[in-house]
Amino acid sequence: MSRSSRRILAWAPARWCLSMGSWRPPGSARAIRLGIPVTVQHPLLYTLGSVLLEGWGEQRTRQIMPVRAWLDEGASLSAGTDHPVSSFNPGLSLWGMVTRGTLKAGIQGPEYAIDQYTAVQLYTAAGAQLNGESHRRGTLEPRRLADLVAFRLNPITCPIDDLPSLRPVFTMVGGRAVYDPEVMFGKPS
Repeated sequence: MSRSSRRILAWAPARWCLSMGSWRPPGSARAIRLGIPVTVQHPLLYTLGSVLLEGWGEQRTRQIMPVRAWLDEGASLSAGTDHPVSSFNPGLSLWGMVTRGTLKAGIQGPEYAIDQYTAVQLYTAAGAQLNGESHRRGTLEPRRLADLVAFRLNPITCPIDDLPSLRPVFTMVGGRAVYDPEVMFGKPS
C-alpha cells in the first residue's frame, strides 16, 4: 500500500465507497484490493441511455454501469436507484441489470448483464453489507430486523420481462406492516 493510501485510510476511519460505479476508473483494481465498496445505479443507464449514446457514443455508453465486470474483478458491490434522477422502481432496476435494457436506446453493454439472483442480492444483502449492518438486516434470519417487501411473483425466478411490473403486496419495517393495502395484517396501515 502506498504512503498516500495509508495516510488517507489512517485519517478517516469511516467507510469509503466508490459511489456511482458507472465506470471502472484506472485505480479500480487498487480500490478493490483496499476493500473499498462500489455502488451502482443502473436506472441511470435505463433513463439516460439515449442521451449518453448521443453524447458519448456507442463504446462509452455500453461500458456504463459494468456490473458484471465489477463482480468479476472481486468488487464489493451494492445497487440502488439514484431516485429522483431515475425510476425508484426496484423491479425496473433489477430488469435493467439483468437485460441491460434502456428506455429509448435498446440494450447497451449486454456483456455486463447479471442474473436475477445476483441482482436481487445486490439490492438487499449487499446494501446491508455496505452500510455495515449485515449483522442486523439484509437477510431474513432469526434475531434480525424484519424489514421486507413481498411480491406476488418471485423476482429471482419470474420471467425477466415481468420484473418491471412487480408491485409490492406489502412492506414490513421492524416486523410491522407499513404498507398493507390489502389489509393482510389486520387493521389498515
